[in-house]
Amino acid sequence: MSVETGERRQLTNAPAGVSDQAAAIAPDGRTLGFTRLVAPNSSNLHVLALDEDLRPRGEPRRLTYDNEVISGLAWTGDGREVVFSSGSPGNLQLWRLATAKDSRPTRLFDQGEVLNVAIAPRSNRLAFVRSRREMDIHRVELSSSGTEARGSMPLIASSRLDRFPSYSPDGQKIAFVSLRSGSWQLWASDSDGTTPIQMSSFDRGEVGFPAWSPEMRQIGCIGHVEGTYQAYVVDAAGGKPRKLEALGADVGGWKWSHDGSIFFPSSSRTGSFELWRIPADGGVAEQLTQRGGGRPTESRDGKLIYYARPGGVSSLSLNGGIEQEVFKSNLYAGAVEASRAGIYFIANSSVAKDGDLMFFRFPDGPIMKIDGVQARFGISLSPDDRWLAYTKMTATGSDLMLVENFH
Repeated sequence: MSVETGERRQLTNAPAGVSDQAAAIAPDGRTLGFTRLVAPNSSNLHVLALDEDLRPRGEPRRLTYDNEVISGLAWTGDGREVVFSSGSPGNLQLWRLATAKDSRPTRLFDQGEVLNVAIAPRSNRLAFVRSRREMDIHRVELSSSGTEARGSMPLIASSRLDRFPSYSPDGQKIAFVSLRSGSWQLWASDSDGTTPIQMSSFDRGEVGFPAWSPEMRQIGCIGHVEGTYQAYVVDAAGGKPRKLEALGADVGGWKWSHDGSIFFPSSSRTGSFELWRIPADGGVAEQLTQRGGGRPTESRDGKLIYYARPGGVSSLSLNGGIEQEVFKSNLYAGAVEASRAGIYFIANSSVAKDGDLMFFRFPDGPIMKIDGVQARFGISLSPDDRWLAYTKMTATGSDLMLVENFH
């Protein structure tokens, strides 16, 4: 945009479903650097040559191929390199990259999660924001009616981020996702949080929504390893994750049926996230929902499946039938659990704020707030409905960092 006339000029033309963000012009004014977001948490760096009138010269040229989160972009004083923060969510590191063809990024230094970056070329100073977040898994004991929680205490904690707890079918183990090893991996511990063991060996990307197979021989999850979220399983004894090709790409979470014969994934294979039913031994995928569906959770008697949809929670009979709205609410779709007495969910959460734990009592409500519990990024009920494990942000903040004599 011209600061003198206010004239606006389009520089890039992103394909449908793609957005161009975080633009930064090189010091000589002849190259535009920007990030191209191709899917949630999946971006790459591009550069675009400009003429003297700041009009595009040709098409953008891609610099990175990692399909990671990118937050912050700045040019070095000589205009030959860009400095940027990139990585999986919660694990963004600072990198530098020459804009010449066939260059590869080099990591600068390990400073925790880096969110933004700026360079003052005349003074040779580099500034960036270092995030300080701690996310742990806590546990509360629920009353017999399910409407009260008491005795909140840390269950699984480390100096990095821990989230997405999942009780095993016998209640003796908890699977969870942690950044404690330096990358997002599946872990499992005893139900009291002791003896944590790393279960997976993902090469890169983010991991979410662990779920146990009924016989407890496998743990399922989604992983952002190849640029989109796909379904994986890991042997409960540990080992290399295996991709479930049948569930497709863009999977927003999935579970086994109680008898292990069916996969229930939430997938955007048709353009929006819907709930599907896929035979575990192979077969045709059946779309179950038409108005949106995510975070499936089966009723304890195995007759219904509940799921989050825009504006609330709905249900479907597993023996056939139409979608039925259970209740309306503004909820966080990543945290919905059904007990024998009702449905627990998280409301009013955001990227920077935990939300309230809420409870819908069967069959007709009401919806009530469970005092003393704020959560995000996953909740899980023990099989006897006595315990609720949940993710809690225990510390948050950021520091402004300065590097002198940066070259």
